[in-house]
Amino acid sequence: MKKTFTLLSSLLVGAALFGQVTITYQVDITNYLEDGNTLDPAGISIGGNFEDNGGDLPNWSPGDSPLTNVGGNLWSVEVTYPAAAVGETQLFKFINGNDWGMNEGNATLAECGEDDGFEGFNRTFVIPAEDEVVCFQWDLCEGCLLSTKNEAFTSFNVYPNPVEDVVTFSFESSVNGSASVQLMDLSGRVVATQQQNNNADVQMNVSSLAPGTYVYKVVIGEAVRSGKLTVK
Repeated sequence: MKKTFTLLSSLLVGAALFGQVTITYQVDITNYLEDGNTLDPAGISIGGNFEDNGGDLPNWSPGDSPLTNVGGNLWSVEVTYPAAAVGETQLFKFINGNDWGMNEGNATLAECGEDDGFEGFNRTFVIPAEDEVVCFQWDLCEGCLLSTKNEAFTSFNVYPNPVEDVVTFSFESSVNGSASVQLMDLSGRVVATQQQNNNADVQMNVSSLAPGTYVYKVVIGEAVRSGKLTVK
């Protein structure tokens, strides 16, 4: 019991040093489309008890929680939690569109989720002390088919964030080819784009953009990294 308490204490202290933890939730919808389903024009969204855990998405509100397509059939969203959320259980599921009724939750999730009380199942995830990418195939407990592409990035950093004028994307990749950096608003509209040689820093001037939250996407071949950028 003492060892368990010591480990949990260490995790909480580690998270407290940074004050927050960011979890990237991703879903690969390749199998869903191959089964004959059609992607809703609104794209993919997520619902969960995020607010209960201090996350920066509202509770069970897919209309306010869209994911961003980060390449192919892979959709992604970042959720930031306070350090106090470490060890708490996050309930969530992905939705095709932004209305309930086209959501995951079939019996296939029973082995990795829990009963949602509506003849379906929620995914469960225990919030860790360090940033992590959580990726699944649609309505399955198996991990994403596309997630391994992100391993091509051997280093990755975006700074400063928040930013007032110039943001730097610094990364290295084992994939050959030029890098494409895109910046999108939350509606998915591309507001800035830039090409650069692989393994070279990309600097982007965002001083002309309205203050707010944007989504960046860095693509080299089939490797994709995405996240949020705050413009002050």
